[in-house]
Amino acid sequence: MFLLAAACEEGQPTEAAFQDGDTVTEVPAGATAVTYGEIQEATTQVSSIQERERGIISTQVEWEAYWVRFAGSVQPMPPAPTVDFNAERVVTAAMGGRPTGGYGISVPEVRGDPDAIYVVIMETSPGPSCIVTQATTAPALAVRVPADNRPVVFVEETQVLDC
Repeated sequence: MFLLAAACEEGQPTEAAFQDGDTVTEVPAGATAVTYGEIQEATTQVSSIQERERGIISTQVEWEAYWVRFAGSVQPMPPAPTVDFNAERVVTAAMGGRPTGGYGISVPEVRGDPDAIYVVIMETSPGPSCIVTQATTAPALAVRVPADNRPVVFVEETQVLDC
């Protein structure tokens, strides 16, 4: 566990800088690139996850439960992609249900420092001049990050497309 040295006085307990799932406004200066990988089978515009959410999965049981929600009505349901939870965790992000196409979610970068692993989540939306499908969508994805003692912290970004 990483601790804030400035928060402690002799005899006083220390507090962790971050916890899994915290959100910050930007990646701290000095954070370096962390190797991560998109789980190809776990990127879609039509998940069954209807609410906006972020998650950190550390066990096979959690992964399989998420996969059922992710794959939803796909029949037959494909098996959850293989993840080595001894070496990696899965970070999930879903936009929730959207009224049309043109929405997207991505992880453009993952960076780290001694305090945390920072996962940048980019949500994109269609601008008013964009021509999009009138079908409902629910963009979602999952990426692999290293399984170490650092908490996973989200950095939220949004972009409106100018078509």
